Amino acid sequence: MTVQERALLVCHYLSVILPDGPNFALSSGDTPKDQPAVNAGRLADFLEIGDDYLHDEVEIGHIGTEAVLFRPLLGVHAEMLEKFCSSRRQWIAGMMACQIRMESEDYPDLLAMTDVARFQWVNDRINRMSGMPLSQGVELHDSFFSEGAAAVRHFFDVWADDEGLVFRPKPGAGVSTLARFRCDPCIPERARSLFG
Repeated sequence: MTVQERALLVCHYLSVILPDGPNFALSSGDTPKDQPAVNAGRLADFLEIGDDYLHDEVEIGHIGTEAVLFRPLLGVHAEMLEKFCSSRRQWIAGMMACQIRMESEDYPDLLAMTDVARFQWVNDRINRMSGMPLSQGVELHDSFFSEGAAAVRHFFDVWADDEGLVFRPKPGAGVSTLARFRCDPCIPERARSLFG
């Protein structure tokens, strides 16, 4: 599943469980516990239910004569990147490493690989992206990553900050905050205290 599909499942669950219903309110999550949360919009400010992508991989340009290909960010990618990334820069490099490939490069079946082989693959790719000269990295991002992300965007607009993956609001939503959709607000306090 893609990161967006996973988020959609979480949002569906939250829309059924939360008292304010399908278009539930989001909070900024960074206010002290003894103060009310800052309103960061509602689900409808982030969700584009009509958007879907048509192909698992799209061609987004060429470097020389070779095609540059782009794919959606998958849940398996996100789980790997959580082990390696601790800053926005690392998250963006990691997303690029997982989503962009040259036509001549093989893309492995990550689910068929062992955990060790999968982590080695993503670590090698991140190191290659991070080791590029800054001008090449910026060009790769500006020329291919932004266009590729737009080509496979569905349900949510995925981005990253220092803490990991986030979702940007829709254009014109009137919200400037980023969102994370987590199930933990729905877990009763008693269950949290017992199972952490």
